[in-house]
Amino acid sequence: MESDKRFATYSYTVNNNSYIGFNMEDPICGDINFRMAVASAINREEIVAYRGKYIVPGEYGTFWGYGTEFKDTSLEKIPYDLEAAKEYLAKSPYNGETIEIVCAFSDLLNMSQVMQEQLGAIGINVSINQTDAPGMNAYTAWDNNQAQMVCYTGAWTSVASSCRPYFYS
Repeated sequence: MESDKRFATYSYTVNNNSYIGFNMEDPICGDINFRMAVASAINREEIVAYRGKYIVPGEYGTFWGYGTEFKDTSLEKIPYDLEAAKEYLAKSPYNGETIEIVCAFSDLLNMSQVMQEQLGAIGINVSINQTDAPGMNAYTAWDNNQAQMVCYTGAWTSVASSCRPYFYS
């Protein structure tokens, strides 16, 4: 649309967050060393590159959103470090099993595919289960969560109650 002279476009940054979630009840994904391996193997800049100017990598170790005043900026971002990722993975219960990432929406599928490649670089086998938003809700139901990892997105506004979906069932 930007190249079509019939339209005027205005860009602004919104507080939608794309994130990776882990099923803490899963014996592999619930392990801190496995989660640290994943976090250390993720190159955020590479993941967001396919969206160009439409996405900004997070600055902090949390996903509080751009411009949101309710955030803890003292938490450091886990750096991209493949050697550290391999060390964490070696200390985890992971033994070559296939780990599933469930996602909805095409842009999250793209992000999941990039993560699949990045995690493969440290030896984590990943399958992707793409669904739609209602399917994601059913698959990750509070009392019947079937997911190991999720790649999802959500709004985080300056209204403090916008964080509720991230912390409640």
